[in-house]
Amino acid sequence: MDLCLQKFGKSFGEDIIIQHLLKTIVCCHKLCEEKSSFMLKAGKESLQTAVTALMIVSCEAEIVKQAMDIRKLAAESTSDQLLDSIRKSKKDIITTYFKTMDKKILEVIKSTLFFTKCFKLCWKMVVQDPPMFLDEGPQKEKAFDKNVFREYTSSRTKVVFMVWPALYLHKNGALLVKGVVKVK
Repeated sequence: MDLCLQKFGKSFGEDIIIQHLLKTIVCCHKLCEEKSSFMLKAGKESLQTAVTALMIVSCEAEIVKQAMDIRKLAAESTSDQLLDSIRKSKKDIITTYFKTMDKKILEVIKSTLFFTKCFKLCWKMVVQDPPMFLDEGPQKEKAFDKNVFREYTSSRTKVVFMVWPALYLHKNGALLVKGVVKVK
């Protein structure tokens, strides 16, 4: 955040930078979810072809489990490859997943260790079985659940914007970490 504030502080301000950091994790998570789903489907189809060719008797659930295990084993190298494709500014990735972000701010964020760690964390979250879940939070001007979110800078009840998402073990699972909202 400090790097963005140094570079853009006067023209964007702290709130905009904070919102872009949030957008970074949300966009990375969405990208990872979609890529993971695509890879799981492709892996399942490849395993099914191999199982059929080798005349191995196997049920659908076993094939899906094997594909998930392979995807999890390759998590580090896969996240490195995906991260490299984002850093090379593949326009389709940027325009599809990071379109809500200011391009100048995104370029600075992409060059940081925060972005790398954020992306790798998101990838590890989505290859879990079941995948971990990010709660993108309450709507602007609405009340928020204090069991799921905590306030940032002041104690009020109406959301100005979300600072950080809540993290769950999986969708409808146990809350691992409360999210953070700026309130008024």
